[in-house]
Amino acid sequence: MKRHPALASLSRDHHSALRLARELEDVGRGGGRDPVRAIEALQRVWKTELAGHFAWEERWFGRILAETIELELLLAEHWNLRKHIEAALALTAPSAQLNLRIGHIGVLLRAHVRWEERVLFPAVERVASEDDLAQMLAAADQPASGF
Repeated sequence: MKRHPALASLSRDHHSALRLARELEDVGRGGGRDPVRAIEALQRVWKTELAGHFAWEERWFGRILAETIELELLLAEHWNLRKHIEAALALTAPSAQLNLRIGHIGVLLRAHVRWEERVLFPAVERVASEDDLAQMLAAADQPASGF
């Protein structure tokens, strides 16, 4: 799907998130990566990519989508993902609970990315002014922008 250039880099970044989601889901099903290595990857991606990505979206989309259901859902999904990621990162010993939690994070992350692509980004494109989009495009090049 063709995105406004202000959203294109975020959309491309979602490919990385979807790859991580698939790996996490595989761990939850008992296959794929070792759970401890999956947690290490999740921790690295969370610190270097996802946390910044979430903050960027909340800052920019919060302004553009103020008082909309899309903003409420974005904030709720980010809060839920943060909660599950932090809980998983607190578990250090391999266990069935860790595998299930990792798999659940993968499912949540995949669903979140799909929702953003199908619902959130089109909503932003509909309501954002050209000035908003130009500012977002300039901010997307800043190092703290996320992915």
